[in-house]
Amino acid sequence: MISASNRRPAGAALLVLILAVALAALTSIAGPAGTAHAQAPLRMADRVVDTAGVFNETDHEKLEAALDELESNRRIQMWIVYVDDFGSMNPADWARATGDLSDFGDRDVLLAVSTTTGAYRLTAPTPIDDLTPDEIDAVATDALQPELQKKNWAAAAEDTVQGIDDAGGSDSHFWLIVGGIVVVLALILGGLFYLARRRSGDDIDDLTKPDESLTVDELTEEPIDDLHAWSREVLVATDNAVRTSADELTTAVVDLDDADVAPFAAALLDAQRTLASSFELRHRLDTQPGVDNEQRAVLVEIITACSDADSRLDTQVEAFDAKRDLITNADERLDTLADRIAETAARLPGTAATLAALTTAHDAAPIGDVTAIRDNIDLARVHLQFAEDNVDQGREAAALPTDQRGPAGAAIRSAEVAVDTADKLLDAIDSADHDVTGDLETAEARIQLAADFIDTRRGAVGARPRTLLSVAQDLVAVDDEVSASNARQAAEYADEALAVALADVAAWRDQHDHDDSATDAVLTGMLVDSVLQGSPTDATWQAGGHLGYSTGGRSPGSFGGSSTSGRIGTGGRF
Repeated sequence: MISASNRRPAGAALLVLILAVALAALTSIAGPAGTAHAQAPLRMADRVVDTAGVFNETDHEKLEAALDELESNRRIQMWIVYVDDFGSMNPADWARATGDLSDFGDRDVLLAVSTTTGAYRLTAPTPIDDLTPDEIDAVATDALQPELQKKNWAAAAEDTVQGIDDAGGSDSHFWLIVGGIVVVLALILGGLFYLARRRSGDDIDDLTKPDESLTVDELTEEPIDDLHAWSREVLVATDNAVRTSADELTTAVVDLDDADVAPFAAALLDAQRTLASSFELRHRLDTQPGVDNEQRAVLVEIITACSDADSRLDTQVEAFDAKRDLITNADERLDTLADRIAETAARLPGTAATLAALTTAHDAAPIGDVTAIRDNIDLARVHLQFAEDNVDQGREAAALPTDQRGPAGAAIRSAEVAVDTADKLLDAIDSADHDVTGDLETAEARIQLAADFIDTRRGAVGARPRTLLSVAQDLVAVDDEVSASNARQAAEYADEALAVALADVAAWRDQHDHDDSATDAVLTGMLVDSVLQGSPTDATWQAGGHLGYSTGGRSPGSFGGSSTSGRIGTGGRF
């Protein structure tokens, strides 16, 4: 069965979220450039942030008073941010990234509104006292949306604060009063907790909507253009899940013995094989589309195969969390991470010199494609700083009482991802300095360059370059000797993959603040996986979450981390 929420616009019931999609690119495609400013996720320095400029001084005073009353009445700290545009991210992931940057705790609620695109997100920890998903949804429906639709910006925020304050009162206890529903409530909360664990840390979107399903036959009846768009989305999401799971497993191997590693490695290998086959099918559609009925059958096969592979990865999350147990020996892990950060930082001067030499040689007489690695040093520095910050936060959390140390695990995991990405960025420069000879070595070098670029810019790279890269890798991944013609074909596919990936990243960067470190964190997939569906140059490309189709399903995080970042929330359009 395929979840129907996978094909509905943002705001549909996404019990397990796969994918954030590029909304900001829609501005450049569907409307005049410069009409809205794409705001990257930010650290909330104040409880009310208005980069859209829709609040006056009186509005600020009223909101601050309402927030004070909420904190006094419920011990809930609420944050409000209004922006022009969430940029390339859907509201759920933008809000989650802002919460991560702002170090939100277990009693923080966030309201994020995009005034130009008509998107919003209201999100809270799971749970705060009696603040349930149903009540979050009711506040959004009854208090927030009506005022947003009338562009009564301040009233929308103030009514939402009041709605959160009122939630969990006597009316919300109706089901506890009728029919001895305590047991049912416990089952509901247990189910939500289970889903949150499986979700790898992403938000639950519109929890009040029913979980509909599609059979394969019903999926086959969907419009073919929708199936094409969906296939690209699910390929990107599954590729991110596989990449992240591989990174997680590589890091965890140090802590686990062979028996511990075996089930996770088996799930990962199975997902990798399924993904490679699905990319091959997508490539066949791109090059030899065939008649509609043939296309439809292949598209359904891609969607179902990737969904199943991603689901099998996701079943490993809880066991993986338990095996790694990042909270135990957190101080020792943080010390090790601090040493790794120092070692990687020590590489910067030498690798920067290598890049400078390559750039000079490239400018004099083009060799290779230095364009793909020009900003690697800057990105590596951003990631090392991010890793250092997380180590500091981890030490603070590790010093808390045992039952409050959960954030230490999230900090460790974030620092691991950041320093790993920094190493990959530097490795790409160092490997580019190697001379290659022969068709096979040339193909392998071109594939590695494209693979490194896509892997370290996964937040902006769509399905087409990933497909081309996979086909190139398959051409040289054979047991027998690789023929010269296959090697040359692989090199051509790798070059095309890199060219399309560079275009995807350029389009993505056009919509973002180049001086914001959070933008770089999103680009590399470190802060949150926010990816284009297809490519802005594809005729079928749409900005999902508004006009496109979201695949639902799991977070690209897959292995690990789900227990430290579950939140409930609701969102959509007004």
